[in-house]
Amino acid sequence: MSKLLKRIFARVDISSIVNSHYATLYDNNKLQNEGITTIPRSDWVVFWLVPILISLVLTFFLGVRFNKDSINLLITSLSILIGLLLSLLVLLFDLGKKEKENLVDTSANDKIKYKFQSDKVGLVKEVFSNVLFSVLLSIFTIVFCLLTQISRIDFIYELLPSLIYECMKWLFLIIIHFISFFLLVQFILTLLMILKRFKILFDLEFK
Repeated sequence: MSKLLKRIFARVDISSIVNSHYATLYDNNKLQNEGITTIPRSDWVVFWLVPILISLVLTFFLGVRFNKDSINLLITSLSILIGLLLSLLVLLFDLGKKEKENLVDTSANDKIKYKFQSDKVGLVKEVFSNVLFSVLLSIFTIVFCLLTQISRIDFIYELLPSLIYECMKWLFLIIIHFISFFLLVQFILTLLMILKRFKILFDLEFK
């Protein structure tokens, strides 16, 4: 059954994008000294624990909810960012292609220059994966934010007693708001990481 589903949804399988993004989260010291590419605890805290805690506070303790105006503003902002990120992917692809050609042209005997060029190529690949993941996050954030505006599903409302329906609706909206806040916070944190890596690329280029 799982193989059949994989074949059906092969064209829209995003697992490789997610995996390549999380593969960029590693401890550089451990990689250089021990050859291990494990995700450090600090990254788990920043990209999972922090979004979960913020989402819990906003959803359960502060009771923040999306209204139509905030949804419109959020979707407009994310749509603009998606367009910019897609344009950035094209630029990164061209940059990565250029840096790879420079790496091929660099003599392996010149170890310092070769390592420098190799680091740049690796960093461009990582930023490309991060930007792809950001586009995914923004798309899912838009979808879940839209789901928070569901007011009533008529066929379910007619089948269930009103009290049970209201309880299910309340639980559904709580979960959807929590996921929306989680995705939004993780999207912002991923953008900050991309900016930091662009700064590293800039420093490498003009070192």
